[in-house]
Parts: sequence; structure tokens; C-alpha cells
Amino acid sequence: MHKKKTKAGRKPIQDKRERIVFFLEKSLIEANGGEDICKSECYLYLKERGQKIKKSSLTNVH
Repeated sequence: MHKKKTKAGRKPIQDKRERIVFFLEKSLIEANGGEDICKSECYLYLKERGQKIKKSSLTNVH
């Protein structure tokens, strides 16, 4: 009996992730709840902003 070959490896991703590095003052990070909270808040802000831009570009078609 022959074994079927499986396609091993990672699945292709439609929207790949990229690394972004930016620097903030430590006082700003601490004032906003620490490093982890700042990272998640920045991510959520950018994600929400991107969705708003996407929606507005769809409605403003001329």
C-alpha cells in the first residue's frame, strides 16, 4: 500500500504581518498602564482606524 503525500508546512496567509518598531518615552508608557497595555491599545487603535478608512473609501466612490 502506498501512503498519500501530505502537504506539510504552513498554510498561506492572505494578510501577512509585518514588524513595526517605534519608540515612546517611558513616562508615556507608564502613564498608559505599562508596555503590554500600550501595545494592545496601539494595535486596537490602528485596526479600528483602518476599518473606518476602508468603510469611508467604499462609500466615497465617484
